Amino acid sequence: MTTNTDLDRVCDVVKRIGELDVIEPDQDFYSAGIDSMRGMDIMLELESEFDLTIPDDKFVKARTPRALHDLVAQLRDS
Repeated sequence: MTTNTDLDRVCDVVKRIGELDVIEPDQDFYSAGIDSMRGMDIMLELESEFDLTIPDDKFVKARTPRALHDLVAQLRDS
């Protein structure tokens, strides 16, 4: 089970790896300036942070921190 703290963790990873000053939970991080290479870095960091494997096809569909949080929650619960 994930918590709001987990959402904060996801936002922190997106901000840090994407070198963004601010990212809102529902903001499309690709529109915020993150390219696909940094997106893959975000995926790898989230896999390490939450100790799970994120399928590439599901990651590319999750374009906001909240969507990534929900994906992490789904993967943890399965």
